[in-house]
Amino acid sequence: MPKLLSLDKILAKKYKVVEGLTPEFIASFGDIEDCFDMLVYGDSGNGKTNLVLELMAQLCTALGCGATYISWEEGHGKSLRDALVRQNLMERLGNVMEVSDGGSYDDVRKLLTKRKSKKVILFDSVQASEFTVNEWAALKKEFVMGKRRKIFIYISWVDGKRPKGIAAESLRYYANIKVFVDRFMAFPASRYGGGKTFVIWEDGAMKRYGKKLYNKLKNQ
Repeated sequence: MPKLLSLDKILAKKYKVVEGLTPEFIASFGDIEDCFDMLVYGDSGNGKTNLVLELMAQLCTALGCGATYISWEEGHGKSLRDALVRQNLMERLGNVMEVSDGGSYDDVRKLLTKRKSKKVILFDSVQASEFTVNEWAALKKEFVMGKRRKIFIYISWVDGKRPKGIAAESLRYYANIKVFVDRFMAFPASRYGGGKTFVIWEDGAMKRYGKKLYNKLKNQ
């Protein structure tokens, strides 16, 4: 049965925010809670993996926690290993991240219910998981909005400039933060404020946008 709170109780409610994030992170993604979900979507080769690994690194550092990367697309392959090396994650975080090569909905739920399951969970990708709208909603309700208070970061393919498929579209509507990635720049829309363009890779973005447009976009 849904829980009802009166207005005075809502206004008096205390929320735990993530402290210790960089000013660039806060300017883009806002003053975030310690449990939220984020949808990152964009075409292949535009910087989604580098972005989510950077976000994961900052969150793990700020919260002193670990992360699980559930990789249906790449598994334990070389391309993911190379991305981990590019982000210097072992040097920055130590051995706090684990990588799963996918699994069914029941497999993932079982993983998340373990007593020592990680705080930050990255899903790559929404489409490759083949989870339904209802399955994604159930995971969020239980593990983000429930007592476990996890952070979910979903990676999605695109159709044009929108997430591809009904499951990803539903995530775009209810995720706390939505981030469109294009040519190594991230364009966030967050319920926590922020909104400034986040530069994933400056040289790559400048080359693909051109210096003039790059400078304009990065200051938005």
